[in-house]
This record gives sequence, structure tokens and C-alpha cells, in this order.
Amino acid sequence: MTTPDRTSIEVSKGILADLLPNPATRKTVCRELVMFWQYAKRNFPNKAFITLAKRYVRMNVGMLEVFVIHPDESVLLVVDKAMVEPEAELCYKSHPDALPKQIPLAEFDEAISGLRPAVFSVINKLGRTRINPSAPIGHSPALADLLTTDYPYDPAMDYPDEVGGGFREGGRRTITVNAYERDPEARAACLRHFGSYTCQICGFDFERVYGSIGRECIHVHHLRPVATLGQDEGTMIHPESDMLPVCPNCHVMLHSRKPDPLTPEELKKEMSQQKAAAYGPPPSAEL
Repeated sequence: MTTPDRTSIEVSKGILADLLPNPATRKTVCRELVMFWQYAKRNFPNKAFITLAKRYVRMNVGMLEVFVIHPDESVLLVVDKAMVEPEAELCYKSHPDALPKQIPLAEFDEAISGLRPAVFSVINKLGRTRINPSAPIGHSPALADLLTTDYPYDPAMDYPDEVGGGFREGGRRTITVNAYERDPEARAACLRHFGSYTCQICGFDFERVYGSIGRECIHVHHLRPVATLGQDEGTMIHPESDMLPVCPNCHVMLHSRKPDPLTPEELKKEMSQQKAAAYGPPPSAEL
């Protein structure tokens, strides 16, 4: 099989269009691919790469293919075996924790939300293993540029707004999350407006605390609950006024009140009152 020109963006566009002819499906699949690849590249730069071929697109961590777009209208994902219920005992001899799962494109949008943690987990295990310490030759720079430009996806995870679910001791917990679109361009515009990845409620900064692994890590809170923004074509969002960078802890606390979350001002007041109760009022300036 002839190798396509891996330096041509137009060639990359054509092969992606052939593999994913539906534009909406292409957008969903490519953004997930970009999210996993950016995470792997940031944490394991010598092992993460993307390859373009005439009949598939694949992402590797070391020698193992973690995400493959196949010509048979499916996506192959490799997940952490310990985090899913395996449909078969198929795994890799060199990586027994890695389990391949073939997902039809028609089911990808519904399936991926439940599999993301297992994919991230297997990327971490593959990145830290001493087996195959670096990626083989085959990275496609034009495809990488095309994906990150046309299908941007910030690696920081949004906090899911729970709309249902339940608990069962000894069993699984099922959480149903809303499926309203969260536009990554709007998230990026919000962060540009605030000019910082610092929590706007408590001031927490991931990079300052955790170093390089915390760089550009922050949640974005929708000041109007996402579920109220319209069920069909959505509602116009103004990132400067409708969204706010917050740390995960503050994000959880904002959503602790339902159906209407706390406002940032209400949460700041709660924090101030709790601090005063724990430590007392600030000392007087007068002697």
C-alpha cells in the first residue's frame, strides 16, 4: 500500500472525509482524538504520535495503537481492562491491562463518555511502562496540525451536570449527564478574556501547586445551567459574561445546590463566613 503524503494538509483532509463522511460525526470523533493525543503528548512527549494511512488514522502511545479510525465505520479504542466490563478476554500480551474495544460510529457519541476515564488510564500506564520507551517512526505532522486547528479540544475536563442517576451498594453507579453541546471555542474565549487559568473564586492555580503537569488545567463554569440553554439549536453564549474559570472544588460546590447552582458571589460569601467561624474575625488595625 502506498504511503500518503504525510506533509500535506489537503491529503489529510481528504482521508478524514473518506473515513468520516458525516461532518457532525467527524467533529465528535476528531475532537476526542485530539483530546487524548494532546494529553499523551503533554505527559509522554516521546511516546505519543498520530499516523495517517490511506485506510485509517491512528494514535499510538509507544508501539500500541490506542485510538484508530477504521474504514469499516468504526473506531478502535484501547481502554484499561480493570475499569470496564470486558466483552471478551482479548488483550495484548505485552500490555495485559490494555483491552481493545471496537465501537461503531453510530454508537460512538453515546459510548465515549463512559469510556474516557478508561482511555486516560491506559494512556498513563502505557506512557509509564519501560516497554517500547519511544514511539516508532511514522508521525504525520500535517494531520496533527489539521486536527488541532480544525477540531480544537481543551484537555481540561468539564464538570458534568447531573440530571439523574442512583446508587446501589456493591454495584455500579449510573450517572446520566446532559448532552447539550459545550463549545470548546467558547471555553477558549472565556479563558482569553480572564487571561488566567486561576480559579476566580478561591484563587487556586494548578501550575503553581503542581508544576508543569498542572499547566492550563482549569474548569469552566456555565453561569447559566447548561440544561437551560435550549434543547435543539442551543442558545447564544457570551463567554465573557456567561462563563467563569473555576477549580474543580469550587465547581462542585457551585453545583451543590439544585436545580439552580450557587452564584459565585454566594459561594464566596459562604467561604468567608466559614473562614470567620473557624479562625475568628481579622485582628483590628487599632492598638
